[in-house]
Amino acid sequence: MPASLRRGLLGITTNKLPRVSGNKPDTRFAKQLLRILANAHLAKDDHVFIHTLGASEFLGVAELLPQIPPQAPRLNIMLRYDGMETFRNAFQKLQRMDTRVAFWTDTKQLAAHYKDLGCTKIGVLPIPSGFSKVPNRPPKTNGPITFAYLGGARGDKGFHLLPGLVEALKDEFLKTGRARFLIQATYGISREEGLMAHAHNRLRSFPTKWVSLIETPPDAAAFRNALLTADVLLLPYYREIYRRRSSGLMVQAMAAGIPTVVPSGTWLAATAPNETSKKFDSAPTLIEAVYEVFEDFQSLATEAHNFSIEGHFASSSAYSSNIISLLLNNSNI
Repeated sequence: MPASLRRGLLGITTNKLPRVSGNKPDTRFAKQLLRILANAHLAKDDHVFIHTLGASEFLGVAELLPQIPPQAPRLNIMLRYDGMETFRNAFQKLQRMDTRVAFWTDTKQLAAHYKDLGCTKIGVLPIPSGFSKVPNRPPKTNGPITFAYLGGARGDKGFHLLPGLVEALKDEFLKTGRARFLIQATYGISREEGLMAHAHNRLRSFPTKWVSLIETPPDAAAFRNALLTADVLLLPYYREIYRRRSSGLMVQAMAAGIPTVVPSGTWLAATAPNETSKKFDSAPTLIEAVYEVFEDFQSLATEAHNFSIEGHFASSSAYSSNIISLLLNNSNI
């Protein structure tokens, strides 16, 4: 269906759906969770892992979960996005449940943020590499440098910055065969934005030998293959949104020995070693950072490869073991 027609139909449909502000509780998830807990016959020694709640869902959980009986299982709530002032009252309600609820996040920056909002105890879980065995990718020594953008067309991930970057590089690097782009241009239907559609159309206008687009959602194998095709991973994320937030995609790139371009002043910049990454502050400095990649590519690729083979990130099985251990033995939160 053409994008203009699809967006029009989406607009009509979403106007009919109930809207819940991020500042107000949305209890639909919490009600479903309570039904699951009632039907699953779980005991108080069992653990339930509630992963990546949105703000309104978390507030809804705080409204309803204190109703569960004392013999209910232990609830482990994972929070991966910035909280709001309304979380303060929610934490007070849930923390009255004492040992029946535990809070987790995946960056130290987010943990400190939640403590400022009244969460007295919160643990930091490791981030998985996503690989059962970390790939050994020798550094590239010839051919065009493939700059990859993966994860879909989203404003908070800077998809709309890509056409300007391609335009800036086309004469010196794309026309001369020194570089190419691999870009995932898919988006969830609820995320479709006019700005993203405009950027998508601009990217389509470039020759395919310069810009290769992934326009259907890739399955796990195709996504892994796209990632391992990359020589440099672009993460042009919006700094204010990702200041404390993690990126599993960046962890995958680091585990695979792929240099990255990341926003300064964020968890991404603090986590990616300087020897394997370039930082940027804005759209113009994003272009400057990519130019610096060309100047330092061999050094970046070698250091990223060395970082990868040193095994800084857990495999999937080791990650699962770490999670189980942390959930069961969380006295060190």
